[in-house]
Amino acid sequence: MSDKKAAIRQIWYECFHDTTQWMDMFFSKVYDEEDALVLEYNGHAVSSMLLRQYKMLLYGEEISMGYISGAATRRMERGRGYMSELVRIALRQAHHRGNVLVSLIPASRRLFYFYERMGFSTVFYVKNDRYTSLHSFVPEGSYFRIEDYDTDMVYDFFSSCEFRRDGTVIHSRDEFNHIMDDNRIDGGEVVVVGRKGEEGIAAVGFAAVDEYYGRLVVKDILAKDDDAMEGLLAEYRRLYDDFPFTVVRPVGYAARPIDQYGMVRIVNVGDLFLTIAHRYPDLKLNVRVRDDLIHENDKVFMIESGSVSALSRFSGTPDLDVTVQTLALILFNKPEVGEIFGIPSVRPFMALMLE
Repeated sequence: MSDKKAAIRQIWYECFHDTTQWMDMFFSKVYDEEDALVLEYNGHAVSSMLLRQYKMLLYGEEISMGYISGAATRRMERGRGYMSELVRIALRQAHHRGNVLVSLIPASRRLFYFYERMGFSTVFYVKNDRYTSLHSFVPEGSYFRIEDYDTDMVYDFFSSCEFRRDGTVIHSRDEFNHIMDDNRIDGGEVVVVGRKGEEGIAAVGFAAVDEYYGRLVVKDILAKDDDAMEGLLAEYRRLYDDFPFTVVRPVGYAARPIDQYGMVRIVNVGDLFLTIAHRYPDLKLNVRVRDDLIHENDKVFMIESGSVSALSRFSGTPDLDVTVQTLALILFNKPEVGEIFGIPSVRPFMALMLE
């Protein structure tokens, strides 16, 4: 074990409530030294995090996304600005790596305000549908559980469903394995169902019991259609007949109530605009972006004919003049918001991030 790995594990153990079994899995299978960031003071590690690498499907293209995981400061060292400094380092590193975005899931409500100071915007929301233990799920079709399933086949189905969700964080085969390990250690149940009269998988779900609240939390469902989703929930009801359910769903374009879930920070504005320009070659827009931390983003971006150019100086009046934080709030929103500003917007979604 490297000194950096040992330092991060020690801080993780001190600050979080993960079991030894989960930490053994995470640090043997998920941990990557290239993602590790540690801040030292007087020769001792005081803050650490992982800047893990993911892909996000956005405007029909795969873009590179950093994900901040396990950000923590030793208890006796808090309140001295160490985490603020480490986040700034992480954002600069993400920019130089070529990440377009950096995302995270704050561990508490108050941390949303902390990350806002670094230019993060709350754009990931979920709809937590709650059902009592008396609720029955009644699909129109007839479904059955596939217990002896082929993991490769499940991943292929899982991945194909993720690629139908524009704006979603997608998972590689290795990341899928980590999700399966995480769910198993949580004492959860990965359920795969088929539909009678059809070949293949109809839906797969990931769920675990929240013992503190005494309810089953269905973290995500990947399904062919809404009825297959209902069929999978009916199977969970059969397995957990005396539990209330919380089903975490993508917001899509649903009305409130919705719950804030995660945040994003744009670290490469030009690359993000280029992704949009590729999808919308007829888009013509000049955007003045202000970014106090990543100066390469602090420019005027001219989008036209499927390409993007960046200017440090601009004599005209831009169509939009926004901070990098406001830009994220426009781009990662329901389509009606983007239409107001003349730029396409997408509701983002991420799940199963080992949080």
